Amino acid sequence: MGLKQACKFEWFSSVWLAVIATAVVLGLCGNLYAAQSPPEVKASTVVSQNASAEPKLSEIIRLSAGLSARLAQLENIKLGLPDLAAIEQDYADINAQVNAVSEKVKDLRATRAGQNVRDLTLNMSFAYEKVRLNKINLPLDMAIEQLDGWGREWQAKQRRWKDWQSSILKDRSYRQIQTAFDDADSTIAAAIGFISRQMEPLLATQTIGARLKAKIDGLETEMSVLRGDAIQREPLLGKTPPMYSLDYYAQFNRELWHIAWENLKFIPRPGQEFFRLHERQLGILAFLLIMVFTVIYRKREAIAESENWSFVADRPVATALFVTTLFATFQMQFWESRSAMVTTFMLFVGSMSCLCLLVKVLKSSWAKKLSVAVMSLFACIVTLILLGLPSPIFNLFIVMASAVILVFALKLAAECNLLTSGPYPLWGSRALALWFAVILLAEIFGDTGMAYSMFVNSVITMAITALIVLFIYLLRGGIHWIFFSSPLWQVKLLRSDAQKNERKIQFVVESLIGLFLLLPAILYIWDLYDSLPEALSGLLSPGFEVGGQKITVGLIIAAIVVLYGSLYASQVMPKILLDEQILGRQMDRGVRGSISHLIRYLIIFVGLLLTFSLLGFSLTNVTIILSALGVGIGFGLQGIVNNFVSGLILLFERPVREGDTIQLGEHWAQVKKIGMRSTIIQTFDQSEVVIPNADMINNHVTNWTLTNRQVRLSLPVGVDYGSDVPLVMETLMACANEQEYVLKSPSPEVLFINLGDSSLNFELRAWIQDGDSRLIVKSQLYHEIVQKFREAGISIPFPQRDIHLYGAGSTEAESLKPPLGKGLPLEGDPA
Repeated sequence: MGLKQACKFEWFSSVWLAVIATAVVLGLCGNLYAAQSPPEVKASTVVSQNASAEPKLSEIIRLSAGLSARLAQLENIKLGLPDLAAIEQDYADINAQVNAVSEKVKDLRATRAGQNVRDLTLNMSFAYEKVRLNKINLPLDMAIEQLDGWGREWQAKQRRWKDWQSSILKDRSYRQIQTAFDDADSTIAAAIGFISRQMEPLLATQTIGARLKAKIDGLETEMSVLRGDAIQREPLLGKTPPMYSLDYYAQFNRELWHIAWENLKFIPRPGQEFFRLHERQLGILAFLLIMVFTVIYRKREAIAESENWSFVADRPVATALFVTTLFATFQMQFWESRSAMVTTFMLFVGSMSCLCLLVKVLKSSWAKKLSVAVMSLFACIVTLILLGLPSPIFNLFIVMASAVILVFALKLAAECNLLTSGPYPLWGSRALALWFAVILLAEIFGDTGMAYSMFVNSVITMAITALIVLFIYLLRGGIHWIFFSSPLWQVKLLRSDAQKNERKIQFVVESLIGLFLLLPAILYIWDLYDSLPEALSGLLSPGFEVGGQKITVGLIIAAIVVLYGSLYASQVMPKILLDEQILGRQMDRGVRGSISHLIRYLIIFVGLLLTFSLLGFSLTNVTIILSALGVGIGFGLQGIVNNFVSGLILLFERPVREGDTIQLGEHWAQVKKIGMRSTIIQTFDQSEVVIPNADMINNHVTNWTLTNRQVRLSLPVGVDYGSDVPLVMETLMACANEQEYVLKSPSPEVLFINLGDSSLNFELRAWIQDGDSRLIVKSQLYHEIVQKFREAGISIPFPQRDIHLYGAGSTEAESLKPPLGKGLPLEGDPA
């Protein structure tokens, strides 16, 4: 088989890694690194002396004695150095493994059978031994660096003490001081000698490790040479005898089957060392498998209620295996070694579990049958690659599989035609039949290179597509849970738009998966790029230049995603903050509204800055753009800017809030929404009035509910001049006290205001809890006052006017005057 194609199955596990995309695994992997980190050598207790100044004469003897103590501390660090005997034993084990792999390389060189080069298996063996070697070398290298640092430190002490001796004893001589310098010199020499003696065995052991690494590197280079020769000689990559010729059948001789048998010996079976190194990781996988199965099995009734996750409840074992293999393929990227057999086992189990779930997810019969064929073929291919079949045998497998798929596609096309299931399944099955017919003809006529590439690449492509389809179904279930079962469902303002938001998120997520995962994977599989990162870069790197700044497709997509995300978040966040169940009822609705608006503006502003940053605009360029906009604003957008700034003032100072009852000119209304440019108020006639924010700031606005919603009612009442004043005041007070909506504190009061032209004028003042009910309470009070006045015999006068009649006699004028003390008769009074 082609070596490059064989390596793609190793890459297939990394696609599973991209699909799982879970942050929990990162923490577990971090624990693995922490568990595998080698022990550090204890830090030196040697304290470097301060060399910034020459010590005093009185300090020399004390400093010299201190060097002896530090030397004793240095000699005790021998216990903290690595065990060289254990390291050399590990080197010997690695050397034995490398020699065994070297024998396999020699066998490959002797047979010169390029199609039997087990490049993937041998390279994994080399990588495993190199990882072990690096792990063993780490504490050794750290110890050497530490000892070298201590040696340089003591050498610096030696030079410093010599300088002090030449300076201090230059013009004076003291026997005790000379003795202290001699002791210091001998102590420092002993320390340097001790460090050198400790360094020698470490360097000797390091030399063994360096030679071993050079040996592994040489074998890897030899494998590269063999790989190049194999690619040049590989008959699979070129022409082979056609199947109708005798030369084709001559390949199936005893030597071919011997080679196939020998290839089985190259399968690296995981031994005790593999399980010992990864017992913790394997235990985590077993625990994850049991935990996922248990959770799904116990919650299967609740999970089955979800339309998007019902297949999970029906297939708990397959789901547990699928999740575990996804987790395993991600976790294996950080293992010390990877076994080809274990990797193939994970791919096989993951493919079969994916197939079990796809059969339940997919609705149409043709899609189910196609998924069965694709995932079964993929499982067979990864198994045959592990077995290392020679090219003629694998070519025969391609012929048989292509013939089966061709017959299957033709039958599927006939079924789709009879069932009239639409044009897409019909034309898809016909295209599938044509594709595998070309593969079959290529194999028959000996063009095995093209047949192999078309067959393997198409199977991998369809398998990855099926995997991503299943992953998308799982994501749909998660998105549906977020909007319909998570705490977001409790937000009333989001509940009405839940389906719309769900469709938006699904569209964005599925588009990103197709663009950043599926499309690069297909391009890499079909050899348009050498690696998945190169394929992704090739898709996103094309672009154009604007003012010396290159704008690429990737930058445009990222800018669109950021801008769309910020706009969507700016719409969702205010609704969440306005919900009482999220922030609680103790926070005022107006405060929540102001905070939500400010957060909305902040999200949009940050989104715009990120968009400009992603597109490569520097702060200087943004300043130039804003300056140009400022000129336009100065000429034509003054009103808009004025209203916008006024809106910010309303949000920060909050003279009016959403829900307040205000009086603006002739409008008595309730504030419904404070926007960026205008404020919407709703009158008591249910008409909505849009008022520019600047008018709310510049004009006189009466806010009846700014600090509290209590309102004082003032009811003017006039009575006849002949009425009993104390009785009137007592009656008005009784009317206020008997009204249930009138507050007891502040208490109501009755005032004798003035003597009017036709009446004695009183005023009843009463407080109510909610200003919105003032008209209703006022009407009820007036009704009660009229009723009480009638019962007490108090008259409400009508306006009196003096009419002078010129030319009439006094008798006629007197007859027109009403009787004194008589006012406007009340309802029910005799005329």
